[in-house]
Amino acid sequence: PPQLADAEPGVQLFPAVKSLLGNPHPPDHLSHRRARLGLPQRVRNLLLSIPALLHGLLLLAGGHNAGKLSLKPEEENGGTSPEFSLVLLGEAAAYPHGSRKPQRVCESEVVLMDCGCTVQGYQSDVSRTFVLGKAPDNVRKVWYTVHEGQQIAFRTARVGIPAGQVDDTVRAFYAKQGFGPRYQLPGLSHRTGHGIGLDGHEPVNFVHNETTTLRPGMCFSDEPGLYLPGKFGVRLEDCFHMTESGPAWFSIPPVSLEKPV
Repeated sequence: PPQLADAEPGVQLFPAVKSLLGNPHPPDHLSHRRARLGLPQRVRNLLLSIPALLHGLLLLAGGHNAGKLSLKPEEENGGTSPEFSLVLLGEAAAYPHGSRKPQRVCESEVVLMDCGCTVQGYQSDVSRTFVLGKAPDNVRKVWYTVHEGQQIAFRTARVGIPAGQVDDTVRAFYAKQGFGPRYQLPGLSHRTGHGIGLDGHEPVNFVHNETTTLRPGMCFSDEPGLYLPGKFGVRLEDCFHMTESGPAWFSIPPVSLEKPV
């Protein structure tokens, strides 16, 4: 689009071919384009979906329910268009896609928000987990375990390794912390991350037995959550793209439980 070309004069534009973006072995120029255009660096400073997260944070003090915390679909900010907003409270956070049970914000309980928006047709995906008030010790322990798991995935991702190795390395760490093993609960019941571009979920995935090797330009989510059925769950999710020297964040992970955004 002309406005994108004006905003990013140093980027070479190619015609968008959605079918090729789903190809786990795209041409080199397309791989680079996924990184350069999929989620431009100037847009990442918005943290892509943070407006949705902040919208929810402003409502928490009133004890609203999960439905009222969702971002209104017609709201827009900074040229982005909201795509989805999932809010899971307390025990509902133990299930990656939530629960049909009524939910209300309660003191010292987990709030998990998973939000995304589109930028020039490209997708974003970010999750944050925090607690209203003082976090119980067990929640704090799991939160920082997930925080380390996300960083392990980031550090493991290197050009030339099979994508499945990222998932395996995270699960080995979690097993040492008493979770799992493998995909068992309590633990990480889903893939560590997925490809992202024009679609919110694209090949290649950070999942066991994925043999596709990582190459510059590939874009992924990094979201190795931990889920304790009947109790709570924690998920931290940010996206990164691969460069010759390693991964580079699109959005910056939180530094602590007290500073989720």
